[in-house]
Amino acid sequence: MSFSLRVCVDAVLLIALVCICLSMPCVDTAPLPLKEIASGREMTSELSSPEDRVCLLEWLTASFVSSLISLAGRRTLEESDLWTLSPYLRHRALFEIYRCVHDRAGLVSNLARANALDLMIDISLRFITSALSLTRPVLLQQILDKLQQNSSQGRINAVLFAALILTLAFVEAEADLMRSWHSRRAYERTRGVLIAKISAKALTRKATTYVPPDGDRSGSSDTGRIVNLMSADAYSVAQLFWDISSVVTSPFELTLAILLLYRLMGRSALIGLAILLVIYLANQGLARQNLKIRRLSLLAKDRRLGVVTEFLENVRLLKLLNWQQHWVAKVQAAREEELRWRLKQNVNEATISSLWGLTTPAIVVLAFYFYTQVDGHKLSVSVAFPALSLLATAQAHLIRLPQAVLNVFQTLISVRRLEAYFAEADRPEPAMLDKADNRLIVCTDTTLAFATSAAVEVSKERQFRLEMQGLIVEPQSITVITGNNGSGKTSVLLAILNELECVKGSLRRRVDLKVAYAPAQPFLQQGTIRSNILFGEPYLPDRLKACNLLSELDDQQIIGDKGLSLSGGQQARLGLSRALYSSAELLLFDDPISAVDPATAARIINLLGSAEALMNGRAVVMTTHHASICLPIASQHWHADDGIVRKIALGHSTTTSIAKARTVATDDNELATAAVHSLIRAEVRATGRVAWNVYAVYLRAAGSTVWILTAILLLSTRFGELASSWFLKAWAESQATDSTEWLREYCLIVLSIAILGLLKMSIGYVSSYRAARSLFQQAADTIADAPVLWLLNTPLGQVINRFTSDVNVVDGSVNGSLRNYSATLINFASSLIVIILAQPWFLLPATAIVAIYTWLARPYISASRDLRRLEMKNLSPLFSSFASLLKGVTTIRAFGTASRERFQSDMLAQIDAFQLADHLYWSANQFLSFRFDLLGDQIFFAVVLIAALSKASAGIAAFASVSAQLFVSSVHSLVWDYANLQLDLSAMERIQQLLKTDQEASSAGHAPPAYWPSSSASLAFDNVSLAYSRKSTPVLQNVSFTVQPRTKVAIVGETGAGKSSLLLSLVGAIELAQGTIHVDGLNLSRLDVRQVRERISYVHQASEAFTGTVRDNIDPFEESSDVECRRILSRVCLGELALDQEISGGGDKGLSRGKCQLLNIARALLRRNNIVILDEATSNLDNDTDELIHDALKDELHGKIVIAIAHRIQTIIDYDHIIVIHAGQIAEQGTPQALYAQQGIFYSFCTASQIDFA
Repeated sequence: MSFSLRVCVDAVLLIALVCICLSMPCVDTAPLPLKEIASGREMTSELSSPEDRVCLLEWLTASFVSSLISLAGRRTLEESDLWTLSPYLRHRALFEIYRCVHDRAGLVSNLARANALDLMIDISLRFITSALSLTRPVLLQQILDKLQQNSSQGRINAVLFAALILTLAFVEAEADLMRSWHSRRAYERTRGVLIAKISAKALTRKATTYVPPDGDRSGSSDTGRIVNLMSADAYSVAQLFWDISSVVTSPFELTLAILLLYRLMGRSALIGLAILLVIYLANQGLARQNLKIRRLSLLAKDRRLGVVTEFLENVRLLKLLNWQQHWVAKVQAAREEELRWRLKQNVNEATISSLWGLTTPAIVVLAFYFYTQVDGHKLSVSVAFPALSLLATAQAHLIRLPQAVLNVFQTLISVRRLEAYFAEADRPEPAMLDKADNRLIVCTDTTLAFATSAAVEVSKERQFRLEMQGLIVEPQSITVITGNNGSGKTSVLLAILNELECVKGSLRRRVDLKVAYAPAQPFLQQGTIRSNILFGEPYLPDRLKACNLLSELDDQQIIGDKGLSLSGGQQARLGLSRALYSSAELLLFDDPISAVDPATAARIINLLGSAEALMNGRAVVMTTHHASICLPIASQHWHADDGIVRKIALGHSTTTSIAKARTVATDDNELATAAVHSLIRAEVRATGRVAWNVYAVYLRAAGSTVWILTAILLLSTRFGELASSWFLKAWAESQATDSTEWLREYCLIVLSIAILGLLKMSIGYVSSYRAARSLFQQAADTIADAPVLWLLNTPLGQVINRFTSDVNVVDGSVNGSLRNYSATLINFASSLIVIILAQPWFLLPATAIVAIYTWLARPYISASRDLRRLEMKNLSPLFSSFASLLKGVTTIRAFGTASRERFQSDMLAQIDAFQLADHLYWSANQFLSFRFDLLGDQIFFAVVLIAALSKASAGIAAFASVSAQLFVSSVHSLVWDYANLQLDLSAMERIQQLLKTDQEASSAGHAPPAYWPSSSASLAFDNVSLAYSRKSTPVLQNVSFTVQPRTKVAIVGETGAGKSSLLLSLVGAIELAQGTIHVDGLNLSRLDVRQVRERISYVHQASEAFTGTVRDNIDPFEESSDVECRRILSRVCLGELALDQEISGGGDKGLSRGKCQLLNIARALLRRNNIVILDEATSNLDNDTDELIHDALKDELHGKIVIAIAHRIQTIIDYDHIIVIHAGQIAEQGTPQALYAQQGIFYSFCTASQIDFA
């Protein structure tokens, strides 16, 4: 075989071998059990992403994501287009790995150990890319030096050096691709694990309220703090692992740049670097101040999130009180505090940037001065331009290094916040009885207390304590606990659930006891009725049918957050159904019949006391205000009085046969209600590019004049940069012996550029502040004026996402993205023009390369935009589930370990769904970045080649090379900045969608007269029909009635019949489908709805207290005197509360639900309106307190129109007029005596309540 043939065969075999190697799979596709993940073995799955089944070539070029990018170029990506997340990134596995490496070391140490391999690879590859990037100025010097020789060999050598740059650039691009993949994986894993750990901690920690380190409790909220930990601090810590390699390698890069500068310019380079060191030291004090400002800024953000969350959760009730604008002012005040700290941080950063900005001309001028004037060198092209490049590199790293260190310290603030949260005490495991003991609960001379609340300091003397003496719960028993409001009834249930701390004695439970809990305010999630009943239990159709107390509704019907599409009675029945369906042996019910009508109450009590299979072997502990209904089925009776719980013997009066109770039960068909239609709004995801009107909304908010000035500054800065490069080229080519004049003029140019840059940055901060302030205010006002039905049907997570993630983007990114894209566009156009003017032949390769850039960029931009929108769409359910978990943690924990694990599993699945789109977005980013890097280096090679072929001077070649580098970075940045701008404006797009929400027609109507409604006012419904939407079945049909002046009217009916809907229409919460409502002669539809709500007092069935003082809760505008406020508090049995006493939002720290209802009544009485609506206003009160409140209302509301809904017939038996609603229509109306005599629906209610008019 000849030598040439052998060479050919060897070449073919080598190419074949390379192709085989590149086509080999990188991982084994045999799946491994998940349980082996934590042991450190490799994870794969046949159902995982193509990323886990790639060949070597696809891996080295990130081509596994190309099919998704191509698809995005053809159509909008949908959720179904995304493949399964890699097992390496699934959070169930990652969380197990983290648990395996977790020890007593700090949070960062544990996370670093969990991501050790990725971090090591990232740092190692960063050293390689750093070294390769610094070879460019050295090789550029060689290129310019060879071109200065003006010989054929010199030009050939210049081209060879350019080819070497091209080769090294390929290696650098490949190393950077691998590095970025590993650093991003460390980021994603860390962020996901932290979010998972935050949610897991929420399920185990004691329910105490957080206090900020500075002790400021105004507006502080535990929920707001924890949401901020998830939405901000987890991201900040994860960012540390993404950026850690740059922190580690910056000293190496700085040192290498200094050595190369010294080699190029000698001691002159050290003069410039000395200036850098001085400025660096001067900035240290400002850097420390920045840390302090950031810490206080995060605390201000916590407070803002707390107030915003409470506002969003209660905005429906606030609108009925017409307090929404007062709360918008509170929200905006918290926002202003946050923005003030942000402005201080901006000023601090601007000062630091100013020092560095002025340092730039000083460094360059001094270095060139010593090089030319002191050392006597002539400034040549081969020295000037490489020196500028190296000085810029050295300055960049010297700036980056302290900034990186500052970022690390800022991240440590987030680390400390997270560690403080994770270090909070967990709820202890319950004490257990001996295995042989069959009793369920045994309490021996026990004293218990709530975990000390940090939100409200409570002395030991004032701290609520629960004392129980000998409570024992036997299997198949029914324990009834009675007592007045605030006496400790609910606390007994919480003690059994291990939510209270045992101060004395012991409370023990049977080993492996299963418990189910139905609180007075049930914990309901967005989903179907069936899923809320099953609560993780297996689906058994017969059992579901037996337990479902909402048989009038389809169990596949969707309900909203907190069950807001259901009536109060339906919510209560759903919570009871869940407990009954469970496999628990002990059922805990907190006042289970207060929110339902008498017939339904009798049915529930009969079911609990029956010997049916459903209750066989199960014990019940229930609190109640309805002793007469519940005690007939009781095995034991305990009474709570001021925290002391004593056993009371069952007397003859309470041993009425269960059979008698059963006689009032009603058939399911008799409880049929109007269908409640699900109107839950799915989050709308925009498609295509961001519309121009979104830009316009932001620019108007930021200030159009400011942006015109910004455009002028951008153009001026770029013109100055071009003048600087051209001036340096002319100076280097002049070979001047006296450089004084050149230095003076060059100093003026670079100083002007620095000043323009500072002005540009300052105006950017101003416009960002104005936009952030204006858009947040508009969003808060939009929510305040949104229709009640919109608030009812929009998932809370969507709205919280607007005020957290999207607001964060608008605060921090949108302004910068707009300015960066504008600057890049100017740089691109100007660089292209300069290169073409210097080297006209460059137009041909530039056209081809730009065409390739465009071909690659178009589908990427579509893919990145769609993926980021999907990411944000999946973030809303994550926020919603997290907020729901925080609110329902007591119920979740009550159902045992399986319930906690299920909720944690759901959270992990939602984190996976959110992270999938995010991971694919960054994979697409790496795909394009690698290809752009390769194309950019070819542009530089083309410029050098054309310069050599055209025999251009070294000065022209240097000027063109600098412009080519800027052109390359501009083309890169055009794509990145445009994509980032589109992504950031997606947040702006979602805020704009919020701003477009239909508003209540408050301004369309006119204000009623000052006297309206007068003391002689009447009220008339004329043929009124109501529907929640045009497509839904009416909830009320053809309702007509009249309420005479100074009349008390009661509206009764089964739960879900439409009673609350009728009264909500009276205050404009539901628009009429037909008919009119007149009050004191005026048509309500023509009046300002805010004025209507101000003049009509509405006591809603949702008993809520708000964070603040008692005065804030009953008279926030201070319209009444202290004496009057205290008098009203005394009338509603709250005389023990001080006006300045602090209470927590939701009443969960110190106020029972009954006391919250009393606060609601006090609000209404203080307003002294002539029309008062009471919607189940006393449903959570005990009988004694109910009677006292009944007398107080009779006195305080004498001579006024009172319209009340009540399931407790005794409450309204002395009313003037009764209206019975059945299936959305008036079935009966008249005086109580007349309706009783008719023996119809009202008669059955009276019989069930043991009321006899005879």
